[in-house]
Amino acid sequence: DLRNGTAGAELSIMVSSKVASVSGIVSDEHGPVAGTRVLLVLAAQPNSLSQRIYGTSDDSGKYQIRNVPPGSYQLLAVSESDADAIMQRGGGLDEYENFMEPVEIHPDDKITKDLKRRTPGE
Repeated sequence: DLRNGTAGAELSIMVSSKVASVSGIVSDEHGPVAGTRVLLVLAAQPNSLSQRIYGTSDDSGKYQIRNVPPGSYQLLAVSESDADAIMQRGGGLDEYENFMEPVEIHPDDKITKDLKRRTPGE
């Protein structure tokens, strides 16, 4: 969403047909969770807001992130309010570091990765 500009952040645009997708189900201790924000963060630049791709789980807890460029990433599932708080703090993910799932993405991959919704202090 660039409606308000980049707030001074660097903007990178990659054009390629060699992309992948990541999907799965987000759950907590009670089962699948709707409305969970899934962050796919470029591992080399975890605190760069421009190096993140977002998705949201649907009513059955399923999420899918398409058109992902190849690279080393980390996946994280958090509540909408936690995702908003992360953005307001400038994108710092330090307190979520232990919850992130590493994933290596190659061209044309269709990766399935189920996630647990996490909150600091769990």
